[in-house]
Amino acid sequence: MSGFAIAELQAAVFAALDADTALAAKVAGVWDEPDAGALYPYVTMGDGEVEEVSTKTEVLSSHQFQINIWSDAAGRMECKEIMELVHSALNNTSLALTGSRLVLLAFLGSSDERDDASGSVLYHGTMTFKALVEQI
Repeated sequence: MSGFAIAELQAAVFAALDADTALAAKVAGVWDEPDAGALYPYVTMGDGEVEEVSTKTEVLSSHQFQINIWSDAAGRMECKEIMELVHSALNNTSLALTGSRLVLLAFLGSSDERDDASGSVLYHGTMTFKALVEQI
């Protein structure tokens, strides 16, 4: 099953975000799971799911995953600016995978919301992407 490319895909997405200079200038870091004292704003890897979509001739998997943006700035603008940078870094980008080939990486949608459950006001952006991966 090609679904095991899921860790490799996450590593490639993380590396692309971490290496993006425009994003690095705007955020304190890109995290899988942020450290306890992580400074805002930052980007985290979010939830994901994978589905086998193989054909008779190709071993394929469809990956849907989220990228989360966290900001403590007043208002939503900083969160939205970071979302634009993440979009630029990932949408229709070619990422190198070992043992697999990224066929497609596309932006599906986003949302942003005010999150004040922690006692302080945070803005949380969620972006959803889809990747189609072929096992080679």
